[in-house]
Amino acid sequence: MSTGDRAALGAFRPGRAVPAVIVAALLAVLGAVVAAEVIAWLFGRSLGWLPGQAMLAWGRGTAWQSPAVLIGAALVTLVGLALLVAAFLPGRPRLVPLRTGDPDLVIGMRRQSFTTALARAAAEVPGVRSARAVTRRRTVTVTATTSGWNDAATGDAVREAVLERLAALGPVQEHQVAIRLKERP
Repeated sequence: MSTGDRAALGAFRPGRAVPAVIVAALLAVLGAVVAAEVIAWLFGRSLGWLPGQAMLAWGRGTAWQSPAVLIGAALVTLVGLALLVAAFLPGRPRLVPLRTGDPDLVIGMRRQSFTTALARAAAEVPGVRSARAVTRRRTVTVTATTSGWNDAATGDAVREAVLERLAALGPVQEHQVAIRLKERP
């Protein structure tokens, strides 16, 4: 993979900014509430935002080996791991990165435009009434509706047309092509 291809993949890699901001804001608010309540307790007052006496009594009377403490710790750990996994796994990209001759130029095509271009290529094949394309990860599935004759030659022609359009578009990542033929008289 060339430097330009890696740059295109990196430029169009979707982030998880919105969930990260929401989680960070919630944790900051929760931390501020707890800190304010603790500081108020240190000065002998309570803000009344948290049930301080009940929490203090529960904390004094509960051992670390208590099932409630262990279950709570396990739940917090699982939520933290889920948040880490969500942060590190990329979301679905909005654009399909395309190759250019210039390593400093990065271009992309909307997913819907990409699949529409492939479906149109399949629809141009003689004997095909209409076509629909769907992309999932690195697989393009083209469903072509034929006008009554459904043979291997039509499937091969549709596959060739889609592969030619893929080559013309030049996506950075290779895509497998799956062809489905439906017959409609």
